[in-house]
Amino acid sequence: MARPVRSEPALTRTDLARRLAPEVGSFSGADRFIADMFDALGDELAAGGIVKIHGLGVFRCLEKKARKGRNPRTGKAARISPRRVVSFVGGAKLKKMVAAGGAVSGAKSGAKSGAKSGAKSGAKSRGGGDGGKA
Repeated sequence: MARPVRSEPALTRTDLARRLAPEVGSFSGADRFIADMFDALGDELAAGGIVKIHGLGVFRCLEKKARKGRNPRTGKAARISPRRVVSFVGGAKLKKMVAAGGAVSGAKSGAKSGAKSGAKSGAKSRGGGDGGKA
């Protein structure tokens, strides 16, 4: 398994609310926005839907079937029950930001510039099936 890039504490919901507060107008307004967003995301996923957030990625709920497994400590066979899990696949803009080590030019810009660049890259990635790798 890959190690985290840094060992500092994770960005928390409170940290996000503090960052958004100047844009929203208050900390409580930002916290309410985050809570509403999480509720909407959770409701859609619980209903079996897919949540696509341009630039961030795609969340979906997957149904896992029951299967046979093993206890890694004892090696004893065990039944793993069926369950629902959330899957997330990062979007192109998020992947670029992570690879660049921070904000990518145009990452916070308006929809006009993001839509133009996103349309071009999206068309290329759907093309030959090789993902742009030659």
